[in-house]
Amino acid sequence: MKIFNKELKEYFKPTWIGLLVVALIGQLQIFNVLFWQIQIFENLPLGFLKFTQVIWVLIIFINVFYLTKKKDFSFLQALFVGFLYFIAFGVLKIITRIILGHDIHYLFLGGMGKLSPLLECFLIISIVTVAAALSAIYEVKTKKQK
Repeated sequence: MKIFNKELKEYFKPTWIGLLVVALIGQLQIFNVLFWQIQIFENLPLGFLKFTQVIWVLIIFINVFYLTKKKDFSFLQALFVGFLYFIAFGVLKIITRIILGHDIHYLFLGGMGKLSPLLECFLIISIVTVAAALSAIYEVKTKKQK
């Protein structure tokens, strides 16, 4: 099956480790919020949730930048990789909450004037993916002009 002139294996082969790590980080965040609330995690720089968010954002940025620069992924192909990251992170959070029987309407609707976590996740991944793809494309074009 081809999506934007690349087969699915061409997307998964260079990204599978990043997808796995991002999915695991998402699960750790859920278990910490719902069950553990271990104070040791809160002593990490910025607190556990913000620290892990920085980690998965960096993983996505580095991976998309690498794919666009070294593997000749186009902008649309990079956006599809971002969509795969959204599936790995956001959708697995929903599935885990459904399995655990916890409140999932907060994931979709948010609360108290906040965006829904799912929409936040989508926006963050979209912004990071676009920024990484554009910066890699810009770097490649500037090297070709020199």
